[in-house]
Amino acid sequence: MIIPASGHRPIGSNTGFIFGSQAVGSILRAIYAAVLAREFGPELFGLFSFGLGWYAAFLAVANMQLESYMSQQVARSPAMAIQVMSQSMTLRTFSTVLAFVIAVATAIASGEDELLTIVLLICAVAMAGRSAAMWCNSAFISRESARHVFRVEVTFRVAEVLVGVSVLVAGFGLIAIVVVHALAWWCQSIYSFWLVRGHFPGIHFRPRLCEQLQLVRAVLPVAIASVGATWLMQGPLVLYKDRVSVPSDLGVVALVLQIFILVAGIPVALGRAALPALSRTVARTDNKEALFLSVVLRTAIAGTTGLIIAAYAAGAWIIPLIFGEAYRPAGAYLAWGMMLVLPFGVASIASQILVAHDRMLHVMSSAVIGAGAMTALVQMLVPAGGSIAVYFLCVIAGMLVWATTALVLLSRCVKIKWRQWLAKPMLASVLSLVTFHLLAGAIGPVTGLFGALAVLVAGQWVFSIVDRQERDSLSRCVRARFGDGP
Repeated sequence: MIIPASGHRPIGSNTGFIFGSQAVGSILRAIYAAVLAREFGPELFGLFSFGLGWYAAFLAVANMQLESYMSQQVARSPAMAIQVMSQSMTLRTFSTVLAFVIAVATAIASGEDELLTIVLLICAVAMAGRSAAMWCNSAFISRESARHVFRVEVTFRVAEVLVGVSVLVAGFGLIAIVVVHALAWWCQSIYSFWLVRGHFPGIHFRPRLCEQLQLVRAVLPVAIASVGATWLMQGPLVLYKDRVSVPSDLGVVALVLQIFILVAGIPVALGRAALPALSRTVARTDNKEALFLSVVLRTAIAGTTGLIIAAYAAGAWIIPLIFGEAYRPAGAYLAWGMMLVLPFGVASIASQILVAHDRMLHVMSSAVIGAGAMTALVQMLVPAGGSIAVYFLCVIAGMLVWATTALVLLSRCVKIKWRQWLAKPMLASVLSLVTFHLLAGAIGPVTGLFGALAVLVAGQWVFSIVDRQERDSLSRCVRARFGDGP
């Protein structure tokens, strides 16, 4: 279970900075979301969240998942870094312009009311700025210099929150907040590009048709996969908009999905940070990607189970406490949102390992199949005014299809120990969830929470989810790190 030092240091360093920026950003977004939710109410907050999810679909088209290509190519051929970055910057410029034009046309032709149309047009502008800023982040991540990403992301997210709250205090509303969001991303993109040019001065615009066509062919499968994965994360709210029974329901579902997106950022950041090192370990054929996957699967199952139990125990009172009484119904569905984290996280990590193995068609197939399944299930089984619980079940089913397909395809190039890495951890998690429901119904949710967590921890030992060899390796690692004591 422990990744050897020679392989985990690059992952650890890059991951630390990306996790740091992700954690700080998530905390800030959570605080900001609480302020906006209270100020706007469910209906306007739902429209704001819908705008963010809507433009994320176009952002995936603009990004074309070039970060994976850059990380993989630079890790394998560091001497080609400037050429790779220049080519990807050029393609990102073309794809962003195209996505922006399509987004603007879609917003104008959407037939939405005037307020939402204006929001969508501003979101299209934000999409273009965010795409540029994300390419700059990708440039640093591909060179495993994520400390720059940490500094820039934290600075501009803090600035956006402070300016946004100030705008609210000054009496402005939804349109002003969306404008602040767009300006924050454009300012970040300008500063980040200046920073990239300072560290990598050889980067330049290369509009060479032959190179660009080759690059498009190389990244198209994983770009399509990225669109599918983004749709699985952001699409559920877009699909739900036309199924609300009352306008406030959109805000309730949006809040649950926003919390899911914040938590799901953890596996996304892990996969982004690990890809350069995973690409090298695949090239060395030392099988460390299997060790990485084993750690991720077992940790993800136990961690998500803890989140689900906590959501069941505390959602009903913590949601209205933080976001306001109008969002009380969201507390009943918070556990459903946490259930989405596991299949999404597993599929994201599995996809990154597939990318490291150059299995781009497998990455594309799994994401497209999952996105198609989720969309079809929602369309067929959730009518207008239908049950929110059924809606979440359809979304979870789509993500499970994605995760299962990705793991099955990954098993063709990485030996997966299904019983040790999946079956046993899932059994411990199911027993923990059953314990919670039995205890919560009999003696209360707080006692049920602690009892269920105790069963979850005990299950890791009883079922030998971390085997003796791994425990010994962990013990040696700890002793080597901290010494044997005085």
